[in-house]
Amino acid sequence: MRILILLAFTILVVGFSCAPQPESHHIEYEVDGNADDIAYIQYYGEKFSSDYEFDREVTLPWHYSFDAPSGKYLKFVVHTESANVSITAKIIIDGNVSQIQEVYLDYPDAFVTIDSWVP
Repeated sequence: MRILILLAFTILVVGFSCAPQPESHHIEYEVDGNADDIAYIQYYGEKFSSDYEFDREVTLPWHYSFDAPSGKYLKFVVHTESANVSITAKIIIDGNVSQIQEVYLDYPDAFVTIDSWVP
């Protein structure tokens, strides 16, 4: 009986220790354009809390990169106070563009939002 219990325990330990780990992906956020004053960029970064992180008074081009596990939600928001500007925002996962927003903003105090999921 002890042998059966020991064998069952060993199978459980080996089985759980071989469980697949979440796959990690390299994430890049990029923003470029001709806006002179980006008030801020708020983004979900590597902390993955419910709170955004902020970069204030950004000059373009802007870039942020980190690693993230599969299944994470990615999002960032660009706020510009300029009018008549073009902005390109990208989310790049493992070197491939996952999402891209290319916008022309003809009014001040505008926002560009982009989001994606890590595969």
